[in-house]
Amino acid sequence: MHSNIGDGGPGQVQHHLTELDDAVVGLLDATLTSLPDAEVTDTMRRLELALRRAAAIGHRLVVESVERGLPGRNGCSSVNNYLIQTLRISVGDAARRVTAARTVGTWHTLAGQALPADLPATASAQRDGAIGSDHVEAVRHVIRKIPRTVPAADVEVAEEVLAELARSATPEDVRRAGIAVLARLNPDGSLTDEKDRARMRGLTVGRQDADLMTPIAGLLDPEARALIEPLLAKWARPGMNNPDDPSSPHGDPEAPHADRAAMAQAASRDTRTAAQRNHDALKAALRALQDSRVLGTHRGLPAATILTLGIDQLERETGVATTASGGLVPIRDALNLAARSHPVLLLFDRNGQPLHLYRTERLANADQRLALIGGWR
Repeated sequence: MHSNIGDGGPGQVQHHLTELDDAVVGLLDATLTSLPDAEVTDTMRRLELALRRAAAIGHRLVVESVERGLPGRNGCSSVNNYLIQTLRISVGDAARRVTAARTVGTWHTLAGQALPADLPATASAQRDGAIGSDHVEAVRHVIRKIPRTVPAADVEVAEEVLAELARSATPEDVRRAGIAVLARLNPDGSLTDEKDRARMRGLTVGRQDADLMTPIAGLLDPEARALIEPLLAKWARPGMNNPDDPSSPHGDPEAPHADRAAMAQAASRDTRTAAQRNHDALKAALRALQDSRVLGTHRGLPAATILTLGIDQLERETGVATTASGGLVPIRDALNLAARSHPVLLLFDRNGQPLHLYRTERLANADQRLALIGGWR
């Protein structure tokens, strides 16, 4: 079962695409410097209108691909991977497109009957070209926060109000209005229950930037918040776990053997922001967790960081090492990790073939796996 992308059949679709290609090429070659100011503004608006409508067509194509089973038939594990391979777009872009298609796209039953969009008024506004993808996400963000116990009729009205506002306002305006909508629907917060919190929880680890930094975002449920608070209260206090201070105390600052004078001196030298202290505390906690061997094994190997680097990088102490999952770690950071790790050294020749595996203790049935993981990178 699949939907029809156009009533005129493949020939009409290809005809429209050819006209679209010709129009875009014509606009690329057109001279804009001779346009009056008013026409420049009008051209920007008309082009934005067309791009917004084109996004709605993109949602239809995502639906069509899923309902035809194209991702699996092309050897892709998900529709996201299918879009990444087909369009050469980023992971984040693919995720945004799939989420939008699920929110404002028109899906179908096995019998071919069209199902209403999750956000029908918003979907209509995008098809009209009145709103863009950021407007759609702003409305979705607000509607997703409405508790499940709110009557469906009230949710429908809220979505209509936000979609209508989006036609004449910015996405930021929609988000601000959403705060008022949520306050009206759930004034004292008493309607939110465990199912709502479970639905909203999440932690996203983004892709590494060019500077090798990784963004994170998400929402903690109350229990996770309660668990992380004591960690930050102790390990993120000024002076503790400071990577820029060799004398910075580590571990439990309230242990009987803790040096109170040393901690006070380290705190006086600490110039980190609260966010930086939180980061360093979390990193120290993760290191302690991994060192404790509490994590056990992962796919037959001790749960540990696996780093691959060349001998020339070691000699010069420059470049980056590669983790088993494809992450990049500067050599100096890699050496710091190695200094605290379970020592396993796998040597490769110039062609990347494993030569020998050195270890301080035998890992049952793991040698070949270490060689494969390191050689794959």
